[in-house]
Amino acid sequence: MNRYIHLIGLWILALAMAGCQDEEDSAREGGTGFLISLTNDVEVTTKATPAVLGEPLKEKFKLKVVNDAALTLKYYDGNYKEGLRVNTPAGRYCLTAEYGTNPALALDDPYYKGEITKEVEEGKMTSASIPCKVANALTSVVFGEQPEGQDFTADFSDYRVEVSVKEDDNHDYVAPVEIKDNGTSAYYRAGTIPTFTFIGTVKETGKPYTFPLQDDCLTDPANFAAGKHCKIVLTMTKTEAGLKVNVSKVEINRVDIQETIPLEWLPKPKLETEGFDEVDKTTLYRLEGATVKRTAKLNINLAKGYGLDELAFSVKGDPELEGDYQLSKMTEEQKQSFKDKGIALPAIGGLNPSIDFTDATISVKANEDGSDATLSLENVVATANKRSNESSSYKLITKKIDFGLEVYPGDTWTKEFTPTLVYKSGDKELFNRNVSFEYSEDGGKTWIASSKDEAIKGLTPGKTYQARSVCLGLVRDKEVKTYPEIVLENGDMEDWNSSTRKLILGATFWTSINVTSYSPNSNIWACVNKKTFEGNPNIKSTYNLNPSTYREVGRGNRGYAAALRTVGWDNNLGNTTNIIYHVSAGKLFIGTYDFTHKKGPESYNYGMKYGSRPTTLNAYFKYSPYSGDSFKAWIVLENRDDANDVKRIGYGELVKGENVDSYKEMSISIEYNPDYKEYYITHMYVVFSSSSACSENESEETENLKGKVSEGDYHSGSVLTIDDISLIYDK
Repeated sequence: MNRYIHLIGLWILALAMAGCQDEEDSAREGGTGFLISLTNDVEVTTKATPAVLGEPLKEKFKLKVVNDAALTLKYYDGNYKEGLRVNTPAGRYCLTAEYGTNPALALDDPYYKGEITKEVEEGKMTSASIPCKVANALTSVVFGEQPEGQDFTADFSDYRVEVSVKEDDNHDYVAPVEIKDNGTSAYYRAGTIPTFTFIGTVKETGKPYTFPLQDDCLTDPANFAAGKHCKIVLTMTKTEAGLKVNVSKVEINRVDIQETIPLEWLPKPKLETEGFDEVDKTTLYRLEGATVKRTAKLNINLAKGYGLDELAFSVKGDPELEGDYQLSKMTEEQKQSFKDKGIALPAIGGLNPSIDFTDATISVKANEDGSDATLSLENVVATANKRSNESSSYKLITKKIDFGLEVYPGDTWTKEFTPTLVYKSGDKELFNRNVSFEYSEDGGKTWIASSKDEAIKGLTPGKTYQARSVCLGLVRDKEVKTYPEIVLENGDMEDWNSSTRKLILGATFWTSINVTSYSPNSNIWACVNKKTFEGNPNIKSTYNLNPSTYREVGRGNRGYAAALRTVGWDNNLGNTTNIIYHVSAGKLFIGTYDFTHKKGPESYNYGMKYGSRPTTLNAYFKYSPYSGDSFKAWIVLENRDDANDVKRIGYGELVKGENVDSYKEMSISIEYNPDYKEYYITHMYVVFSSSSACSENESEETENLKGKVSEGDYHSGSVLTIDDISLIYDK
């Protein structure tokens, strides 16, 4: 007896809401656009509803509303929802309703589609009806018409018809499907012309039998259009040469969603996993130690309005659960045993049944020897409306994977940090496929997903964040604090200390002048005036006492700047017009300086305590080189946790020799040593020198700078003027 369903129209009402008030719906808000609803549901007259449609059918349809003139301008793209309202401007729109995936080739997978174009007028109600039709095609096979001699099972131990199609739209290979003598049908895209081959094994001989099915109807494109059902009837005859399979007839029927659909269009219950492995969708991987639950289900998709009649399955791998089960015959105690293991079984009669493994994704253990623990769910068969799926099997595999999360100091900046996921042991391929990274801005209340091993940007300097990596519910977390943006003290060079001395002008003993040196009034900046200007030579002359650092007018003729000058000096018998015993570059640096007259020692103590990570050293400068000299500026960032093993983490320098008359910006990029990324920066210093030939050893520096200062009453060389020194934090 034939079974039918009547599918009565899919309707969409589009209501323009601006200024309108309907008596039946006075609570509507104003506006223009679509108020979308399905005015007619599916009327079921038998229990032969397609199982893939699920419950409720109307909420499984995908709706799309796009501008007809600009199809990429979408106003809605998603599932139907009760009372769905889509606001649009007045205009012309394309409305589409779809159900299914339109596979290149599959068993029992119908596809429905409808499309119309409608105008929306400002302030008016617009209704639209979308007639949906079957949009793919199918073939079913009848193996014999059952008169005597037409029983295929009498002569074949197995038999089927293999259906093949050419490559899909992406030119990818499409695997064939097999139509067996069990009511299954092959679905394919409209316009595809499949090929059909009978394949069987002869009982008497055990030999294979292959026969391409040929008929004029099987090459006519019209017979494979949308909504066309190709029904192939096979018969079998015995000849002297053996068995022969014939195509008795081919029937082509038109089937529409608005019309009666025969039973052969109706698929069986369809089992689909949710939250299982992305590669092997029949396997659910679990990790020992996992604490975050993951949604994991075996969904049993049934026809609308009809519940689960029976569920049969077997369990292996767990002594407490092993056995064969029929859901309708299970005791409450048996069901509770599954629940205690985190497995929730469905109820007989349920409209949306599933086996829920969510609670089984945590608090699980691998075998004591560290090997995988496997629980198998085998021969799973769901029955609804006297139709059953082909049996299928699934596995729950518990593994041990060890990994960590690192956010190294060298991967942390003021506005970003980069996590490093560290694999240690276990299934590496599974780890790489499933590990993810998240971070939290609110102490772990909410988490933001981010790409693993990529920088998380746009953060707040000096703020504490939580970071975690998650693999199949197993968590590794870490607290991360971005660096603060530290501003250099007196980087604008506005605060100075001065020292004035009355000196003889060269060798003119009867002429004295006042000479003033300036040193930064700062806790961090130092210069070498103590060496070049604060000695006690036999003759206090401009030959011997010469400020290597003083102040000048600042950038933009505002405030002050630091002037660094290469000078000749002496703190003993004294220089002359052309005899210069000592030469020093003018220097400005972060740290402290000391010089013991008359023979030293000289002590440079570079650095200040510092805890950040800049990208650039920035300043403005002028330079007046002497005798082909060049200036040098550099920045150093170090870890000094071990005084005997100071690590240079970051460095940048600039050397230039051209004359610069007006202030110009310098930017020194800092390069960080990746070998030291696990070390924090503890100290930092910046150095500016009027000569790149400078040295921390006084005699060596004098040797390097011979000829770099002038003769006469003043022994002066290159002058580097520096203003507005700053650290830049671009990351």
